Amino acid sequence: MKRTHIRLVQLLAVLTFNLTVFFSQAQHAQIGFKAPPIQVSKWLYGNPVPDFVRGKIYVVEFTTWGCPACNKIIPNLTRIQESYGDRGVTVVSIYVNPVPYKDQDKRKEEDLETHVKQMEVYVEKLKGYYVNRMAFSIAVDHPYTLTRNLWGRNMGTPTLFLIDGEGTVVWRGVGVDGAEDLEGYVLESLLGDSFDYKKEYADQLAFYGSIESLNSLIADGDIDLAKSIIDSLIEVYPKRWNLYREKLEVLLAASDKNELELYVYWMLNNMPENFAWDKIAPALANDAPDLDVEIIESIADRNISTAETTGALASKIAEKANSYYALFRTRQYPEYLIRYIELYNVAISIQRGLGKDDIVSIWERDIEDVKLRYSGLLLKLGSGYSEKE
Repeated sequence: MKRTHIRLVQLLAVLTFNLTVFFSQAQHAQIGFKAPPIQVSKWLYGNPVPDFVRGKIYVVEFTTWGCPACNKIIPNLTRIQESYGDRGVTVVSIYVNPVPYKDQDKRKEEDLETHVKQMEVYVEKLKGYYVNRMAFSIAVDHPYTLTRNLWGRNMGTPTLFLIDGEGTVVWRGVGVDGAEDLEGYVLESLLGDSFDYKKEYADQLAFYGSIESLNSLIADGDIDLAKSIIDSLIEVYPKRWNLYREKLEVLLAASDKNELELYVYWMLNNMPENFAWDKIAPALANDAPDLDVEIIESIADRNISTAETTGALASKIAEKANSYYALFRTRQYPEYLIRYIELYNVAISIQRGLGKDDIVSIWERDIEDVKLRYSGLLLKLGSGYSEKE
């Protein structure tokens, strides 16, 4: 895809935006409309934000408990508050009830106190995990999700909204990618007076449309065109970090060891400190059978180095262990099976120390299944067998 094609998609997206605004109802948070109010049960942490003050900028995140992606962007929200707080930016995180609506209808008003207390306990645990580096305001929604219903009843979590100095919703993002975009370029553009919410909305439509086209081309085996598209997208959106992970998928599909190796080295040297390295090492171990193992280990180690909490450290160690298991299955070197077992046991030990008995139980079952599957090989290894024999 050339830049002109991307531009055409952007123009079509502008038309879509205008029609969307024309036919929209303002009761939900819509780009270009005034932000709905925040009607929470209780502010749990940080300064309460009862109203949007004119001239101030707000990031409003809707999150919930038991949501891995929600916890993953806590460091992003903290960095945003710490980096932009003195420039008039306030980050608000609202915990909403994940219970299905049909079940919520059966709840009684007296559930409110229990609901709030449960959330207070949960947030205190999070503060401990993140070593009190949750530098933003946190509230808990009403059990009947009054605020969530105002902002978007069917939205997933985490969903982020950006509110400008006029109290208007000017941007919406979803998940880890949305948090990266917000931290990477959206806020800086808004604060620099170069932000055009209509163009950004159009760019989002063009961007995700191009990603869908890219995935279709990979599935169809048209790798050369996929390479052209991803390179054009990176040229247009150089700070959308998920594009660099998408390019890795394209190069894995291309099966060009040298090109893939050069690109991975480039990523290690050029990706920002907050880049999400999760799941890359296992993907390389599974899908790049000729790639140098040291490169895969470097990616896994880089991922471990980004852990913000002890629990995250355990998960990232377990991911490195899974990379070794993938290497064992694709390359059949027994030493990788041993490394898998050793590292997984380290991760399990960390989780046990955190009192995460549910995770420990699952991980112990996983490792026992592997030991049973390869019990004959492990017996030989225990008798002095090595890959050289």
